[in-house]
Amino acid sequence: MGRAATTIIHNSLAVAVGLLSLGCAANWHDNGKDFLNPYENGHLTKAATEATRSAKDGVEHDKVILNLEAGAILRAVNRIPESTAAFDAADALVGDYNQWPEVRFSEEIAAAVTTVRNTNYRGYLSDLVMLNVYRALNAMETGNSDAARTNLVRASFVQQDIATKYADALANAQQKLDAKGAQAKQKGDYDTNATMNQRLDGGQTVEEKLVGSSDLQDLRATKNYVNPFADYLQGIYFLSSGVDASDRERAAVAFKRVAGMMPNNPYVAQDVEEAERVANGAALAPITYVIFETGLPPYRDQIQIPLPLFILNNQAPSVVLYFPTIHSRDGYVSELTVSAGGGQYTSAIVADMDAIVKQEFRNQLPTIITRMIIGAATKAVIDAASKQAMKNQDATAQLAVSLGMLLYQAAFNQADLRTWRTLPKQFQVARVPTPSDRNLTLRLSDGSYAIPVQLPEGKANIVYVKSIRAGVQPIVRSFALN
Repeated sequence: MGRAATTIIHNSLAVAVGLLSLGCAANWHDNGKDFLNPYENGHLTKAATEATRSAKDGVEHDKVILNLEAGAILRAVNRIPESTAAFDAADALVGDYNQWPEVRFSEEIAAAVTTVRNTNYRGYLSDLVMLNVYRALNAMETGNSDAARTNLVRASFVQQDIATKYADALANAQQKLDAKGAQAKQKGDYDTNATMNQRLDGGQTVEEKLVGSSDLQDLRATKNYVNPFADYLQGIYFLSSGVDASDRERAAVAFKRVAGMMPNNPYVAQDVEEAERVANGAALAPITYVIFETGLPPYRDQIQIPLPLFILNNQAPSVVLYFPTIHSRDGYVSELTVSAGGGQYTSAIVADMDAIVKQEFRNQLPTIITRMIIGAATKAVIDAASKQAMKNQDATAQLAVSLGMLLYQAAFNQADLRTWRTLPKQFQVARVPTPSDRNLTLRLSDGSYAIPVQLPEGKANIVYVKSIRAGVQPIVRSFALN
């Protein structure tokens, strides 16, 4: 057997061993259902156990997302110190935000010969914002004002400074992939542009097909990936727990930013008015914020698209590639009503996580498509080389290599479906003057639950309500802000 054929078989065996070794450790694609299924059905204790185990034992390239999932679930079950520890672990793995998202070209090359599912998940921009928002909420709930301040400042830094860098990094990643494609064309290997611009049945390009197959038609503008809830929570904190005039001014600025993004939320307008009043020296009126997390975020699926790969030293083989799509989840509680002091207050959206996550996906789509096509073309070149190397070998050896390459391409032409699945669909808020009897009643719009809440003795309070989906018992906690 020739050296080239031997090398190909050895490489195929190495790939197979690598795949088997992944079975020993948890990974998000294969093991996420262990905690996502119980979580989505309200079995939160089981979900927390499985998520914690997966985060501890998971493969390195999935450690960030597994810790994000564990942190959110542990927060839901009120295991706040463990939740913070999971978020801290994810944050440490992300590393220096000034170096994020560092696009390692070596990872792009590795993805070309293996699978994008094995690249390091370092979080999307929306992940980094929510990571720090949840850490801030954990700190506020446990009375750790310094940690709350630190994490709110970090969330603001991500939104205002890192967002610009992120857009530049996406463009840079696309340039590197384009350069790799140009190099391959010059070498006579393949032509990615020809594949990218190929018209599918119906006259669509791959990108047009994916947009049409996803829930991307009703996107609102989400400038610079901004999450209004991060600003809103910053406003709450600095209004209620600020220590000086600059903090009170910071609250007013944060609320004004949210008002600019969510002009139809009546509570935000009240917050702007109150923040300006307090910034001018008035005392904060007793206030209770009901923060309502509802629903589940978008999920990724994959769609099969047959494409011709323009392999320049061979014919253009047609292969089936799996590209990611993104879809909203229904079945959520659309609003809640708060009864307090003889009045009723209906929650209003302050951040649409569906729109934020889907906009980020849409912006990444050209890079995702290019990466998948380069990966498939690279594998097709390897396949062509293996067949050429085996031309003079016996039929059994040829069959073995052909089967190995078929399994290799089938296993590795999969889409990356990783996305933080335990975020909510929406953040809503109701702003309630704290009643003298400190009693509230919450009613969810699915009609299932009327929940009494006794408020703590605080000048400003937060009632935290989390509804995973309609028909599943919500989580309700309350705490005072110092």
